[in-house]
Amino acid sequence: MIGSAARLRERLIGSNIARPEDIAGCPPDEIAGIEARYGVLPASYREILSLVGHRAGRLVDDREFWIYADQLEAVNREAKEMVACCAEDGQESGVPTNAFFISARYGENPCYLLTGKADDSAVHIFKSDDCRVELVHLSVWGWIDDFVRDAEHFIGLGLGGANARCG
Repeated sequence: MIGSAARLRERLIGSNIARPEDIAGCPPDEIAGIEARYGVLPASYREILSLVGHRAGRLVDDREFWIYADQLEAVNREAKEMVACCAEDGQESGVPTNAFFISARYGENPCYLLTGKADDSAVHIFKSDDCRVELVHLSVWGWIDDFVRDAEHFIGLGLGGANARCG
């Protein structure tokens, strides 16, 4: 598992996922703004945002995976609408009130961590089709490691553009 922003940066560059100039993170004031709106983020996720909050080369196609800071508001809004739809249908979603949604694939099945003063958080996925919650990783580092491994795999196959950050 990656475990730190320094190791994530090394892996992105070493795997040809990103050149140093293709990596851009969120400044502290932007992270503080996210926390003011959604709650205190785990230190691990703040590290990730500070390194790759805006772009990370070919890590993900941002039309498919919504993980970047400018996409978080939409991820959270749409996820909360899905949770509300479950409640309207009489289904308990199991999503805690301190959930902060950090990713979605094509806007569906959003993943969340828990806000609150902590070094790290487990990451869960909300299965929007049947209102279930499943554990994805015990750590935010495991969540980002999945994206890195997938990018390494697809780049190894010769797939992926020069820079997958489209938005």
